[in-house]
Amino acid sequence: TLRCMARIKNSLKHNTSHCISGKEVAAVKGNRGFTVIELVVVLGLIGLVLSLIFSPIIFSYKSFHKQSQSISNVANVRRAINYLTREIMEADEIVAGENSITLDSTVYEVYEGILYKEGQEFIEGIGKLEVSEIMDNENRRIGIKIKIAANGGQKKEYELSSTVYIR
Repeated sequence: TLRCMARIKNSLKHNTSHCISGKEVAAVKGNRGFTVIELVVVLGLIGLVLSLIFSPIIFSYKSFHKQSQSISNVANVRRAINYLTREIMEADEIVAGENSITLDSTVYEVYEGILYKEGQEFIEGIGKLEVSEIMDNENRRIGIKIKIAANGGQKKEYELSSTVYIR
């Protein structure tokens, strides 16, 4: 086999072609390149290293996105409660309904996580709207209590409430 190898290397140096046997070809092929198994092992190791590098980055991104959505929903709940409280104080006629309130013929209702004003999208990220009347001993309405909760998706639901007393 050594003689064979020397003859093949010599023919390659001088750029001559000789008829060579299968054993000689196998001897030359064994000296260059990688086997399929070696390539698969290297690709597996590269994949493992990349997953170790990128998994904390992906986790951080997902966590950031969830926190941003939660903060946005909380801000929307605050905006809605402040707006409705002001509108209740200025309203002459108030009708409380399930998941809705009507103030001087303007209807506010929550449907599929959105607060609608007169059928138009008004504020997103609202999970529920509860409106209840506060009555005195003589069954006269003396106030309105509203509760607004952030849209689901988080383990802890964020809820704000406001009580407006009528003069």
